[in-house]
Amino acid sequence: MLQPCGELRGHSDSINSLDASSDGASLGLASASDDGAVRLWDLASGRSTRAMMLPEGAAAQSVVLGRGEGPAAHCAFAASDRTVCAYDLRAPGIVLRQPAQRVGDAHDEVGQLALSEDGAFLAAADDAGTVHVFDLAAGRPPVVLHGHDTICASVAFRPRRDLPPDGLGLQLCSGGMDARCIHWDASTGRPVSEWALTPAEGGGGGQPGGGGGGGEGHEAGADYVAPTSFNPRFVHGLSYSPDGRAVAVALGDGSLELRDADTGGLLASRAAHRAAASQALFTTLREPGAPLDGADRLVLLTAGDDRRLRLWAAEGLGAPRAAAADADAASTDGAAGKRRKGGPGGRAVTTARGGGGGGGGSGRRGASGGGPFVGLSPLGETDLPDKPNWVAQVGSAVCVADSSSVVRLYRVPQ
Repeated sequence: MLQPCGELRGHSDSINSLDASSDGASLGLASASDDGAVRLWDLASGRSTRAMMLPEGAAAQSVVLGRGEGPAAHCAFAASDRTVCAYDLRAPGIVLRQPAQRVGDAHDEVGQLALSEDGAFLAAADDAGTVHVFDLAAGRPPVVLHGHDTICASVAFRPRRDLPPDGLGLQLCSGGMDARCIHWDASTGRPVSEWALTPAEGGGGGQPGGGGGGGEGHEAGADYVAPTSFNPRFVHGLSYSPDGRAVAVALGDGSLELRDADTGGLLASRAAHRAAASQALFTTLREPGAPLDGADRLVLLTAGDDRRLRLWAAEGLGAPRAAAADADAASTDGAAGKRRKGGPGGRAVTTARGGGGGGGGSGRRGASGGGPFVGLSPLGETDLPDKPNWVAQVGSAVCVADSSSVVRLYRVPQ
């Protein structure tokens, strides 16, 4: 199902990050490499169309392409060490040797950049455990979000298009090597909820949020892969569902989890990889053979340190909001979560526990045991020649950056 269909060659060192333009066409694909360059690619020809050089040849750790109609629309943003730079893609020349602007500095080395849907805000997650949120239009000092005890490895802005008003402003989620996710109101700089991703007490089994392949809703099917339980449940990757209601989390024990974006309540979990899961990505791909109106079956990609790329169908994430709210309320009454007072503006902050070990089952009742139907089922996979660092989707192509200097392309039949 995942068919190799090409390679992009032009970098001379390992590739750390990829980003695809929001429409998948106008700007195509960007890559950031340890060779000190960011490249733009034309997937049709397989050639690099432009190169942007980092100051003093420093390694490029992350890249995002501009979108929207604001100041980021014609830019590419790159992080090198703790500095974030912007390149104006309207500038002449195939090689841009200097950035147009220095956006700002983080506290420590930046691991990931993320851009809001409208292109107005840029977030930088760093090794000090902080997230800097830059207002690209106003140009004022960034909002700094202090929440993680160690490296903040991933950050993602929440889509707002299908969500009812909730009184919150700009929202994002961050995940760290402290095995926690934090849901932020970035407009105020305050956390809304925090989710601890440590295994549930008692080792899972039939416990809410527990794993281990046992218990109702967690039967170990023929495709079950035992999680590498000796690996910590660090958060390596985050991705919001298109409607912003759920978050996919790639974890260090090899598991993939789907969690409610508001409370962190566990919706489904799978043991996805035999080593750390490094990436989780909601896509716009359609499940082959699925009816055109099957919008409730979203397709996700995961990549892991076991050198494997896997494709998943997520079913039931389009459940009515009221049903999801009932599930969240049920989960906070049991072992899966706890409420603590004193959140911003009088709002209670939810600290969700559990998630245990990657569960291996399909999560067909929701991993909290009584929530809406949420299922994760495998669609296909392929072995990779090297450990993947990043995955991105452009049209029906899946682009994989790894520890080599090559971007590998895989085609998903549609």
